[in-house]
Amino acid sequence: MADNVSVGPTTSLTVATDEVGSVQYQKVKLVNAAADSEEEIGTSAKPLPIISMSQLVPKLYDNIFLTYIGDNLTTVLYKVAGDTVATLTLTYSGVVLETITRS
Repeated sequence: MADNVSVGPTTSLTVATDEVGSVQYQKVKLVNAAADSEEEIGTSAKPLPIISMSQLVPKLYDNIFLTYIGDNLTTVLYKVAGDTVATLTLTYSGVVLETITRS
């Protein structure tokens, strides 16, 4: 079977896929999230950013408090003896996690 498939009511649109074990998996090209951007990311010239857990989670804490809106985790408070030592704020676009900010 071919690696690309036609989709849509008239099959006039072709989507890049890769066939693995008779199942088609869509190929996705990562680009800058700015509107109409064609700037590729996730390449050797422009790698994806990587954040280590040590950049988000404090070394010392004795309690974690979580806040949710619906099913989305929105705030993580790290505390030592009742004092907040770090806060993570999570933002979403619909159900997609967009940012995590430590303060």
